[in-house]
Amino acid sequence: MPAGTWTDEVLDRMRGTGDAAGDAAISETYELGRQEEVRQALRGFGKNSEVPADAPATDRPRPGAGPRSPAPAA
Repeated sequence: MPAGTWTDEVLDRMRGTGDAAGDAAISETYELGRQEEVRQALRGFGKNSEVPADAPATDRPRPGAGPRSPAPAA
């Protein structure tokens, strides 16, 4: 599969894959009552790339983490 190709098979596999770090970040966001703050930050994507200094650690980018890419075809 060429890089960047999203086949139905790849997407079907990904639909069943969880995201423990993402789930934890959302849980923490709601526990802290900061969901509106996160919504506003998400609306600003593309306008800026700064993460608020007081953002929970789970909301911060991990060093070396890049965008997810499709799993290689089996």
